Amino acid sequence: MKKEFMASILTVTAGMASTVSFPHYALAQSTYKAEKSFEQKFRLQLDVPARYKNHDGTYVAGRIYLEIEQKRLTPSEQNQIHGEMTGYLYFESDDYTNTWGDRKYKTSVPLMGDDGFGLLDLIHKDKENGRTYQLYGCNSTLTYCDATTTEVFFRTDDLVKMNLYIPQDLGVEVEVQKNWITGGRNLGLKEIEITD
Repeated sequence: MKKEFMASILTVTAGMASTVSFPHYALAQSTYKAEKSFEQKFRLQLDVPARYKNHDGTYVAGRIYLEIEQKRLTPSEQNQIHGEMTGYLYFESDDYTNTWGDRKYKTSVPLMGDDGFGLLDLIHKDKENGRTYQLYGCNSTLTYCDATTTEVFFRTDDLVKMNLYIPQDLGVEVEVQKNWITGGRNLGLKEIEITD
């Protein structure tokens, strides 16, 4: 009888301990921020204009966006990559350029991974030059991520730059010094409001 009583007390105590500790763990996970001057989820827009060559050969004007969530991610089959943040890198047209039936929508082109989703892996950090992240484009099952040649630099709270290189077969170009090219170095990014 005494052994049964002690076992039930231990069970109740262990159950209460896990219940009490779980909210603290969840709270700690939700407040993680790699870039403390930004919100948990934020959107950056490339300063230079972009365009997309449509299937009919016409160009669609737009911008390139990097939407970031400060959430860690490690692909299940590549444990050597530890992304400090996740994000979407994509081109989006300025105007509603496509139609589906009677509905109009903006042209959107993913620039990494299967659908634009990927992770940002911290590769360099120092007080003078800030933090540098390598972008990896991931597949839809999040089992495999492939390194891109794109890097994002958080220099100060208000200075974010990108070395952007777009695969030529995507048909997306940016205007750098009055030339349309598939990327550039030290391109400025500015934070814009997220609209869901």
